[in-house]
This record gives sequence, C-alpha cells and structure tokens, in this order.
Amino acid sequence: MKAKKTIKALLMTSLVLFTSIIIVSADYTHIASDDSTYMVSDTASDGYFTEDAQMLEIKAWSETKDTGESFSLTGLKSRDYKKMSEAKRALGENFILHNNGKPIETNILLEKDGNELYAVTVNNLDGVEQTSYYFAQNADDYEMDDLLREIDEGELENSKTIRKHHSNNRINSNGSNYFFDNYKFDYFAVSDNDGKKRQQGSQTTSYVFTRTPATHIGSGQKGSIWDVFTDSQMLSRSNGVLLDHKTRLDAGYTNQALHSWGPKDSGGSTTKVSLGGLIAINDWEFELNGFSVDDLSVKSSKYGRWHFKPRVFKPTRMNTQPGIRATNTKGRFGVKMSQTARISTPYANSNHSTGVVSVFAPDL
Repeated sequence: MKAKKTIKALLMTSLVLFTSIIIVSADYTHIASDDSTYMVSDTASDGYFTEDAQMLEIKAWSETKDTGESFSLTGLKSRDYKKMSEAKRALGENFILHNNGKPIETNILLEKDGNELYAVTVNNLDGVEQTSYYFAQNADDYEMDDLLREIDEGELENSKTIRKHHSNNRINSNGSNYFFDNYKFDYFAVSDNDGKKRQQGSQTTSYVFTRTPATHIGSGQKGSIWDVFTDSQMLSRSNGVLLDHKTRLDAGYTNQALHSWGPKDSGGSTTKVSLGGLIAINDWEFELNGFSVDDLSVKSSKYGRWHFKPRVFKPTRMNTQPGIRATNTKGRFGVKMSQTARISTPYANSNHSTGVVSVFAPDL
C-alpha cells in the first residue's frame, strides 16, 4: 500500500475486547468484533520499522496519572477514548498511531511552546517494549512519506540506544520494573534573510524508568522507588552551532518526593551522576564534550535542573545523561520533562523548547 494513501479508522459503536475474526485482504487488515471495526494499513512503507508496523489513524492522544494511555479515533462524532491495551491486542507488537501528517490533539504537552505531536509508535525490541513520541516545533503538516521516513530514522536510533542499555545492564527483559520511552523533537526557524522556514535542530531523548516496588521509604510509609535515567542528544542543523542547553526533570506530582539527582556542578571533561538513598547507589558517568554543567536542582520543589554551557568552542552536537531518584506512594509515577536550547545558524539565532511534557509509568 502506498504511504500517501488515506488510512481510515472506523468505530461503529463502543469498542469491546478484540476477540473476533481477523480477515486479511490485499490492502487492509480488518479487525472485527461484534459491534466494532478497525481498518488499518497492512504495511506502511519500505523501511527499517515502518515496513512491518501496522498503522492506525487517530485524532487525539491522552495520558494522565490516574487513567494511563488512551486515544480517540478519527471518523467519530463523539470523543470516545480507547485504552492502549485495546490497540495492542488489535495491532500486535509494532504499530504507528498518526493523524495522516496533521497534529494529534494531546494533553501530554502541559506547555506547548509551538510544539505539536505527529505520531506515537510502539516497538518491541529484544524483549523490551518502547513507546516513542514524534513532535515538531513551528512546523507545517507532514507529507506521510516524510513522516514515515522520520519515524524510520528515529526507530533505528532507538534500537541502538536500547541495545546499548541492554549491554550495560541498565534494562533487561523484566518489563514489570523497566519502562522505556523516547521523545523526538524537530526545531524549525524562519530565516532573517529570505523568510524561508528551515530545520534548525533536532533533539532525541530516551527515558529509562527503573522501579523498585513496595518498599519502606520512611515515616512508616511504603512506596515505590524510581530511578529515571535520561539519554539525550541535541543536534544543530543547517551549519548551526549550540549556544546553550537546559534540561529539567520534575517529580512534583502529589504523593511523590525527590530524593537524589545528578550531575552536580562540573567543568571537567566528564561528570558523574550518583543516585543514592533508600536503596543501593545507582551511578554512571558521561562526557561533557566541551560543555560545563551548573546544577540548578531544588529538592524541596521536587525537580532536577541543569544548565549546559559551551566552554570555548561552540559544538554542533551534545549528549547529556542527567537523572533523578524519586518515590511514589499512590497511582502512576509521573515526571514533567522540559528542555530548552539556543541554536545559531547562518540565517537565524533562535531559542527552542520542548515545552513541558508529562511522562507516566504504571505503578501502584
């Protein structure tokens, strides 16, 4: 099936469990139950991930601390949200949720700053399920071919990241205590010279959530302990350089507390993160590659925050790996993520931001 072909999703009435017949035709896989029908593309395009992934067109995506992940299909008059578990039963292990190149309505962007969500993918690699979110700031609608190419490139990088974390034992196939999410942002700017819009940079961040369940966390309380490891790469485009970068991990939801974070201030060639307290220390190092880091974290406000600044030369890329340790005593564990960057190219000097994105993992 051609990538640009319109992909329809039709739900006739409220969805029930996907326990009925699957009929495969040349162009579509129909998953039917007694009172509902999904229509999804059988294959998306020729590529690393999209050639095998099912595709489903949606109009809205929702995540909350209380209810988890859900989505709303296109072609419906009412806003009737379906659980992610239903999509997994219908579509299998690898699939793409999209709005045919247009933005997907979502509540995970607590502050948008010009960003829109264009796709959500689920990809199972080496026994680990990862969910990836594809955003763009100040962008136009995507041609589906371009969006799928972006997803293929992103999933290829994600596969390298997840295998790297497998090799250093940061994650394993025990999915109940490991959760892996990826967030990709493309940044665009309008030229000061000719008024044309060009891509100025991109940023990909992987989040590894590691959970130690049901343990005593003080004051007679029992709860879960979460280590959040981030692996973020910022790239300039169009012959640009990076002038400034800030990142923040905010655990400031009810029933949560921040216990440890890192890195601390550093002007050396490497810096160390050491998450301690409550359980064994979890530590790692990463190279600063010409940047210094200022620790701006505030424990009482439940956030870790860091400012990365180039020392002498202005680099074209940077990699950072900050992290936090937090506790949760009720419901899903949540983190509010935000990052900013200043990028200079021959045609524009611009500030970019992810906005504030809510990230949740199943817990108590």
